[in-house]
Amino acid sequence: MIEVILFDLGNVILPFNHYQIAEKLLPFVQRKEFQDPKKIFSYIFDFKSGAINAFDAGELSPQEFFQSLKESLQFSISFDAFVPIWNRIFTEDREVSQIIRFLKGKYRLGLLSNTD
Repeated sequence: MIEVILFDLGNVILPFNHYQIAEKLLPFVQRKEFQDPKKIFSYIFDFKSGAINAFDAGELSPQEFFQSLKESLQFSISFDAFVPIWNRIFTEDREVSQIIRFLKGKYRLGLLSNTD
């Protein structure tokens, strides 16, 4: 008997592409070595050495994470301008949403995610 159905938020309920962040940050990056969205993406999201790792591990607050990126990439934007660039990469997977609505009331549903 199924007691609970758990969903992941990122790339299950809400598909996203981190590369969009690198593309949107490019106009604000002043450091010459990072004048390519691929290099920005790699710097931030590299599995082993990416700047995101300390943030994902809870070692940095959002403001501290932003500040570390700002210093490394030499951003010309504020934290308030950065937040929408970081957050507006998600879209709704309507098929998954329909499944969730169908399951609601029939099963206990839960959400687990490390999506920041």
